Order: sequence, then C-alpha cells, then structure tokens
Amino acid sequence: LRKAPLLQAISLIKSDIKQRLADLEHIKNILAAVAYLQHLPHDKLIKLSEKINIRRVTAGDLIIEKGTFIDGPAYVDTVYIVYAGYVVAKVDDREIKLGPGQSFGHFSAANPKRPHSADVVGGEEDALVITLAREDVEELMNDSPEIKGIIGNIRDNLKYLEQLAERENSPFNLLPISVLYDLAAQLERCEFKKSEKIFRKGEPIGDKGAYIIT
Repeated sequence: LRKAPLLQAISLIKSDIKQRLADLEHIKNILAAVAYLQHLPHDKLIKLSEKINIRRVTAGDLIIEKGTFIDGPAYVDTVYIVYAGYVVAKVDDREIKLGPGQSFGHFSAANPKRPHSADVVGGEEDALVITLAREDVEELMNDSPEIKGIIGNIRDNLKYLEQLAERENSPFNLLPISVLYDLAAQLERCEFKKSEKIFRKGEPIGDKGAYIIT
C-alpha cells in the first residue's frame, strides 16, 4: 500500500475501534442501571457487556409469548433489556411500554419453572433490544446467586404495589403500571423494633424518601 491509503486505512481502523469501545461503554452503563445488575462488580459488568447481542425488533414482532417457558425451543435468549426505542408488554388487559434500560424476561429467568406472564411485542416503531443467551444467564445466576433474590424481591414488590393500586382511594391507583414497575425495583424492605424511632420531626429525610407499611 502507498503511504496515503495506508494512513487512511489506519485512521478508519482507529475510528472503528473507538466507536466499538464507546458502544461497549454505553452498553455497560445501561446494564449497570438495571436494578438486579447494579451490585455487580465492574469486571463482571464488562464481561457481561462483551457477551450480549443486539437485536432489532420491528413493529408488532412477538418477542415473548405468554405461557411459554424459557427452556422452550423458541428461546435462545432469555433476558432482554431495551437499548433504543420501546417494546410493549401485554399483561391481561393492560399494555406497558418498556423503554431504554428497562428489562423483561428476568422473572422467568430467575425461576425457569414459571412460564412467562405476558406477551411482549415490538412497539409502533423499530426498537433495539440487548439480549442475553440462556447459557450466559445461567452462568450469571450461578456466579452471582444474589441476583435471583433481588429479582424475587422486585417481583414480590410489584405484586404488593398492584394490590395497593386496586384499593379504593389509594394514591397508587393513579399511577400507570410502568411507574409501579419502576417503583418495585427501587423498594427496599425495612424492619423496625417496637417503639423504634423511624425519623424525627425537623431532621433531614436522608436517602429514605417515604415508607409503606406492609
């Protein structure tokens, strides 16, 4: 190669590597924002980022079918995280829009004996979805067993919030199901001893914004 074309080729290679590294960092940041992955060490997040695939989902595409199991032949991938655009989860007569950073499929991944509880389809426009293969999810669960517990807590929290939303005059019945889902991922369980002070009048709230008595 002559000098000019060679320099141009090197420049293109550097640009491609730089873009790939930027994409990898962006994917890592999305994974780190997912509730049940937030506690993973940096090295495990990097390792997980290198294993993902990105799938294009067109409008109306069926991604997950309600009642099916993750070990069925239709599912090479078991956990999905929206990368760009949005998808729609159909739960009974409700539709939940899931946007960038929101995950689906993880409830069944944490408990393979439970079937998928909703249909998930592409939205009105094309979307990009991060996918994790079944064997990679199994390896992740085995290496970090606490993830199963976190996912189980999110599922239980969501059920409880949905029960609250069904009560008359409950402030939760004004919230869309997608907001309830986000809240479920943020709730932490606290236990207090008899007569223990939870907070004092005039003191800063701190990192605990509100409490729900269960």
